[in-house]
Amino acid sequence: NVRSKINYVFIKEHKFDFELATRKYLRFNYIPDSIVDIIERTSDLPKEDVLVRTICFSASEMIEAFYAGRFLKLSPDNALPPKSYIRLLPMSLDVYRRIYAKATFFFEKEKKEIREHEVVDGDENTTPDTNSNPNANVNVGVNVESRSDLDLDDDEFDEDFEII
Repeated sequence: NVRSKINYVFIKEHKFDFELATRKYLRFNYIPDSIVDIIERTSDLPKEDVLVRTICFSASEMIEAFYAGRFLKLSPDNALPPKSYIRLLPMSLDVYRRIYAKATFFFEKEKKEIREHEVVDGDENTTPDTNSNPNANVNVGVNVESRSDLDLDDDEFDEDFEII
């Protein structure tokens, strides 16, 4: 994993503290400490905020998996990686299927916008740089548009999401 290697080099060779840099960046941008504490791995949280932290890390895991070309590994039809934060979410498989479908819908839309941006910004003598997004030609999962059984209406989705 390239990101892990880069992090390792920064930590070992340059004594760079990612947690501290993240906290400083968020404070600089006026993010309240209560939110910063939730996403900081080392801080102790009240019990009610632990679930919020797990949700944040799960969302981050899905985003990182998408950009690394590993989003299909998080599919509800596959076993989740052992260290996945998604495993810690107290939800049924059906709820996870709906979350995954909604994330897939979002990522497909994001891929389309990236492709359109590359075509608009590129000139006639160049080809779009697909290396800037490793998922430029990757199908990330369920083709949501062809699935009539998935209703992704936000209000209904929110009502259906229950913690078990």
